[in-house]
Amino acid sequence: MKVDLVTKKAAVISLTPLIDIVFILLVFFMLVTNLTQFSSVKLNLNPDDEEVLEIKSSSIIDIKKNGDLYHNQKKVVLEELSSIIEERISSNSKHVFFVQPESSATLDQTLSILDLVAQFGPQNFSLLQDNIN
Repeated sequence: MKVDLVTKKAAVISLTPLIDIVFILLVFFMLVTNLTQFSSVKLNLNPDDEEVLEIKSSSIIDIKKNGDLYHNQKKVVLEELSSIIEERISSNSKHVFFVQPESSATLDQTLSILDLVAQFGPQNFSLLQDNIN
């Protein structure tokens, strides 16, 4: 008795469908991609025809997380801070206040102080980032 062994043929994996899919994806991404050039905007921060702001005097207003206010490291209340701001700006219109809230100070506290300083002049304040230790 003769037994014939069935031999399985090795499966041939064709790469043609894979290449077709790769080319279809390539064409798709070429059509979808935005090929615009990024343009830059030139800022002239020190134009010759404008007056350069020189900071002759400045103050730092610290806002603590518990709501305490400090003007040049001296604790003040809101009403006292308002009179200090008015006095400094009336004596020197270019006096600059640096407002520095702690990282845990609320946004409401910070905005109320910025609004208070902005009443006396929109160019008289700057916001500082709290030092991260």
